[in-house]
Amino acid sequence: MKACVLEKYGEYPIYKDVNAPEIEEDDDIIIKVAGVGVCRTDIHEIFGNLKDRTRLPLILGHENTGYVYDFGSKVHNISKNDPVILFPYITKGYCLNCRKGNDMFCTEDPYMPGIDANGGYAEFMKTKIRAVVSLPKSIKNDDLINMAPLADAGITAYHAIKKVYPLIIPDSTVIVFGVGGLGHIAIQIIKSMTAAKIIAIDISQEKLELAKKYGADFTLLFSNNHDIIKECMKFTHNNGANIVFDFVGENNSTEYSLKLVKKQGTVVVVGYGGIFKESTFDLIIREINIIGSLTGTYSEFTELIQMYLDGKIKVETQRFNLREAAKADELLKNGKIQGRAVLVP
Repeated sequence: MKACVLEKYGEYPIYKDVNAPEIEEDDDIIIKVAGVGVCRTDIHEIFGNLKDRTRLPLILGHENTGYVYDFGSKVHNISKNDPVILFPYITKGYCLNCRKGNDMFCTEDPYMPGIDANGGYAEFMKTKIRAVVSLPKSIKNDDLINMAPLADAGITAYHAIKKVYPLIIPDSTVIVFGVGGLGHIAIQIIKSMTAAKIIAIDISQEKLELAKKYGADFTLLFSNNHDIIKECMKFTHNNGANIVFDFVGENNSTEYSLKLVKKQGTVVVVGYGGIFKESTFDLIIREINIIGSLTGTYSEFTELIQMYLDGKIKVETQRFNLREAAKADELLKNGKIQGRAVLVP
């Protein structure tokens, strides 16, 4: 089969022929890939920031949809050619965290295809029955491709919002810092689930236009000559935002998020790659809450999928042929992707 393989850190994946995956265990499933989202985590992998987990050569891709191609003897309730979307974690499901639905904190050797094992930058990929979510058989291939980013970008945004959902009361102001793959989905979820006013912040005017398209009430361009703190305070009557979702996590975004949040407000840090420092006095005197947020639970994943199927959210995608993976990765690295890039084998 054809796949894009990361063979050396610091270089983009190479499009080449590799052996197709085979059924080895009775709960294995092989998927014919329909679409695979391109995530900033892929960029971190490419440039060696996840060496503690990745082992080369590696096929990237942890946001995957496709059709059931083959499966082991203990796989039931699905048939060949069924359309599916894949939960990003593969776990055994026996530990306490998994039983609570927190598979991302599994204590029994969890792994993620595309990071700890071969993923979906390929024509076929292997997964496990526990990671498979069946979709309506009538779903169009076009929708199946567009849904791929829900498997990480979508569920990560949804989980972050659910963590603080009780705090988003009707007169709230919410900031979405970074209108990329996660941010543009987050805006739609917040708009669908709450009555909050939404401020979108990004370094790209094009991405701010995307934010407006999906429901942002106010947008701020993050640049050297634009005082976003002053503008935000004006919009919030000098109070700041109740909640700030930091989907960037680098280049001072979290430092600014802490300045933009109101007293007793909450900053939810989702993006990663940078570090931040803050005065402990300021945190205490303003009673600011800082929350980290990872991916999401299986049940949250199914809720999000239903929101998509019900037409409550859309995924803005730029499609690339699988052989163009390196191009898509480069564009993402340079902030040139609107919404989410999706590779199509």
